Amino acid sequence: MVVNRFSIATPISYVNSTPHVGHAYTTIAADIVTRHHRQRRKGTFFLTGTDEHASKNVRSAQEQGLDPKTFVDRIVDEHWRPLPGLMHADVIGFVDRASPPDSHVDARPPAQTGTAR
Repeated sequence: MVVNRFSIATPISYVNSTPHVGHAYTTIAADIVTRHHRQRRKGTFFLTGTDEHASKNVRSAQEQGLDPKTFVDRIVDEHWRPLPGLMHADVIGFVDRASPPDSHVDARPPAQTGTAR
């Protein structure tokens, strides 16, 4: 039995600063591939996210006079979570490594239709 599904993920980025064109590029490229598979009626799962556990994040927080959790929560909520939507990318899941392990992926059901949105 052949299963007609497709999954793709962007790199999980460090959040020591705001997103730049390289982050946008990987999201756009993954979205193009996702839409291609949806047009062929494949169920798709498009995943992106952030890695909040890095020494770069701690240094950036200290430079701004914030504790790491406050810094990471603010920058993820203000800049990283909105990024796919700003590019109209149809991301299904967002990995948030700062959350407890059983809730790392904030996801909605995979798209089952072949319509590109």
